[in-house]
Amino acid sequence: MSLFVSGSSRRLTGKRLIAILLISLFACAAIALLALVFGRATDHHIELLGRSALDDTSIDHQILVVRLPRVLACVVTGAALAGAGCALQALLRNPLADPFTLGISSGSSLGAVVAIRFGAERAFGYGAIGVAALLGALATLLVIWKLAQVGRHLPPATLVLAGVAIAMFCSSASVLIQYTSMRCGCTGSNTRRSRSAAASSS
Repeated sequence: MSLFVSGSSRRLTGKRLIAILLISLFACAAIALLALVFGRATDHHIELLGRSALDDTSIDHQILVVRLPRVLACVVTGAALAGAGCALQALLRNPLADPFTLGISSGSSLGAVVAIRFGAERAFGYGAIGVAALLGALATLLVIWKLAQVGRHLPPATLVLAGVAIAMFCSSASVLIQYTSMRCGCTGSNTRRSRSAAASSS
C-alpha cells in the first residue's frame, strides 16, 4: 500500500504524508477558487469575475452566490469519495479497491432507481431518493460481506471478486428497471391514444 501511495521503494513516512496532504489541500483550494472565478458566458466565451463580485449590488456578486454552494458541494463530495476509497484500500490492502470496484456505488444507484421507479419522491419528499441510495449501498455492502466470507475470514481477493459480481448484477438490474419503465410509459401512452381515437371516432 505504501508503494502505491509513494510511488517508490521507500516507505511512506509521516513527513511525506504531511507533504502529500498539504499539496493536495493547496491544489483543492486553488481549483475551488478557479471554479468560483472562471465561468462560461452566454456567448460561449470564458468570463472572469473581478472585484465587483464582492459588491452586493452587482451581477457578478449574484453569480458568485450561485456558484459558491455548488463549489463547496463538489469539494465535500470529492473529499467523501476520496475518504471512502482510502478507507477501503487500507482495509483490503489493495490499491484497486474503491466503492465502484466493490459494487457499493452500483448498489446505491440501484436503490435510487428503484425509489424513482416506484415514486418514492412523490410519496416521501425530495430526500427519499437519497435515503434509498444509502440503504441500497448498505444492503449491497452486507451482501458482499456475506458472500466473501470464508469461514471467519474475509480474504481481500474474494471480497473484490464478490464486489465486481454484485456490481455487474446491480448495473444490469438498474438498466432492466429503466427499460421496463420506458416500455410501460410507451404502452400507457399508446393505450391513451387508442382510447382517445376510439372516443373521437364514435
